[in-house]
Amino acid sequence: MNSSESSREAWTVAGLGLLCTALSSPGQSFALSLYLDPLMADAGISRLAISTIYSGATLAAAVTLAGAVFMTILTAPGLPRGAGDPAVDGQAAA
Repeated sequence: MNSSESSREAWTVAGLGLLCTALSSPGQSFALSLYLDPLMADAGISRLAISTIYSGATLAAAVTLAGAVFMTILTAPGLPRGAGDPAVDGQAAA
């Protein structure tokens, strides 16, 4: 597999991962809404408190996922890294 094919494969995997994550988000939020009233009653906390906790957890997950995707892209074999990389400079890989 040459550098171009490896790069295309890495970007395809990253894109599919992002798409799957985006498509799963509405279901996650919908499922929480089904249990919101019983959760508020059992835990004795307000809707605002649950919403704040859920928002914070969602933001933390988004940051973690973005970091993981970014690191995966940076370390994927075959992706050009910048000046000095044979794939960028047009030199044959060793």
